[in-house]
Amino acid sequence: SATAKKYSNASILLARYLMNCSYPNGKNPYWGEGSVSTSIKSRIKTFLGYLGSKYDDNPDVQALRYFVNNSNGTAPYNIAQYTPVKIVTDRTGWTTRDSMFFMNAKCAGYHGHRDALAILYYYSGRALLTDTGTTSTSATHPHYNFQHNSTRSHNTIEIDGRAQTWQKRIELGADMGEITIVGNNSYSSTSAWTTANTDDISTTSASGSTVTHKTDFTHYRHVSYMKALGEILFVSDKVVPADTASHGYCQNWHSAPYSNPTLAADAYDTGRTNFSSGANLLIAQVDGESITSALHTGYDASASATTTQYFKYKKEVAGTVTFQTVLYPMPEGTTATVKPTKITMNGTSDDTALASRVSVNDSSRPTVKTIYHYHSFESAPATRSFDAFTTNAGTVTLVQDGSNKVHFVALTGGTSISSGNNV
Repeated sequence: SATAKKYSNASILLARYLMNCSYPNGKNPYWGEGSVSTSIKSRIKTFLGYLGSKYDDNPDVQALRYFVNNSNGTAPYNIAQYTPVKIVTDRTGWTTRDSMFFMNAKCAGYHGHRDALAILYYYSGRALLTDTGTTSTSATHPHYNFQHNSTRSHNTIEIDGRAQTWQKRIELGADMGEITIVGNNSYSSTSAWTTANTDDISTTSASGSTVTHKTDFTHYRHVSYMKALGEILFVSDKVVPADTASHGYCQNWHSAPYSNPTLAADAYDTGRTNFSSGANLLIAQVDGESITSALHTGYDASASATTTQYFKYKKEVAGTVTFQTVLYPMPEGTTATVKPTKITMNGTSDDTALASRVSVNDSSRPTVKTIYHYHSFESAPATRSFDAFTTNAGTVTLVQDGSNKVHFVALTGGTSISSGNNV
């Protein structure tokens, strides 16, 4: 019947969404209210069994078949964007050893967590950046306030110790944020913004008390995902307050439980996970000398019997604040150092554009010695120079080897990058 066909087509689209949001291990990310270790792959396999071959001319069904068994069907696109729910995902492929990036730009509706612009990242069999999940839906549980009523429990920026404001009805959050992604199999560029930190409605403090924000804030976040070169992430943050008062901005990063995190007392506030086996993550700040860094205690629903530790990077400033952060994944057994420094551009303020030069010494990536990263927050990027390079792009990532030979360049939002007479 027409009704049955309509229901089946809607179910196929839902399955495709779940597939795109799944980790490379075939399970769902533990995001918000989601359950731990649910196998999306096995559920979609069961669903395809119900469908039979009736819908095999549907390209979404062919993508689902490949997801379940990559000897069947057609490989799905690696990039997905879901505009109504403000979610993007990207990955290097569809095997269990591929990496995957997930980002959300809403703080409204059925997803009741205050996590707009939060990032999840899965690499080499491990969730290197994870959500803390939901230990219990009971408001009296000791984990509830941290996981449900705070922003610090997510990989985004918390302002003045207050959570983002959550809208119960998803349509009320429609104009409070946006997210877009462009890219290919080598590189992707994600841009997003949110006004979820607003003084228009009440929110909660770290202690769970009802408060309001001191003013309105707009948070802009851009992520460059270098899929073809080590799956490194560059994160550029800008937060604009509606007043001139001083505010506290805390950028938070959570890894999976038992990561044994450490913070170095260096110029980059280098944070490291130290899992005893498998992949690890290195976090380095371009403005490390202007940041106060610390390890804080939290909770993770996938290890609810213990506490966890997470990275917190804080700036206390008046006016617009920016962060430039390198998220550097390391395969098992890797020894790596990452040293980012800020590039000052004449006549350009940080709230207009950011640039950095990153020195790398990595046993697993011997040809990667210097990474340049540039990002403009302008809606129409101006032509601008950073270091020895000039570009009209919105974002540039350029990699040199030990002989200063360029062997990777990616740019979005523009058409050219040059150095001297070389274009």
